[in-house]
Amino acid sequence: MKLENKPFLLLFLIYLIVGIYPAFQDKLDIHLWFNQFHHPYLDTLFKYITYLGDGFGVLISAGIFLFIEYRYSIFIILGGYLPGLITQILKRLVFADQNRPSVYLSSEQIDFISGVDLHQNFSFPSGHSTSAFALFCCLSFIIKKPLYQSLFFILALTASLSRIYLHQHFYRDTLAGALIGVLGCVLVYYFLYPKFANNRALSKSLLSPKSQA
Repeated sequence: MKLENKPFLLLFLIYLIVGIYPAFQDKLDIHLWFNQFHHPYLDTLFKYITYLGDGFGVLISAGIFLFIEYRYSIFIILGGYLPGLITQILKRLVFADQNRPSVYLSSEQIDFISGVDLHQNFSFPSGHSTSAFALFCCLSFIIKKPLYQSLFFILALTASLSRIYLHQHFYRDTLAGALIGVLGCVLVYYFLYPKFANNRALSKSLLSPKSQA
């Protein structure tokens, strides 16, 4: 099968190649390196953009596509939440002993963001990163314009990096989460989506004219 979202996947592949090396370095050193980029404007930006990965983005997007085509809504739900489920299983059952940055680093070492409640447990992988990359990967399959696909990647990456900036995750957590999100979405698209993509009833929407009895 040909890839339907080459710009998004190409940018993600570049990110993966560039980012794999620091993911295997000392996680505290990498986190302190990220910390040097703190700025008041970024504090505000990342406090809000991080919500793109909280799971509600998937629900909202699926709701919007109910007015376009039902099949897209189903795809977004499956492609957005199944990778998230995998991440939660890994986070809570396999890597439950992985703590978050606030456990290891104090306010003397890093700049904490006002108004952000810091979590301590279940650090690996990052659920927000999984959700953000899964959602925007799904959108890149639906909306095939290269410009939009590039924008989707930037939004997913920014939401993922916000988790480091806000000291909720280490870098390796976010990279792993992003990988799960993209792989999960791609698998759903190629193995589950074809099972209902050609269903005529699912090509309709809430705005489709209702047939007369």
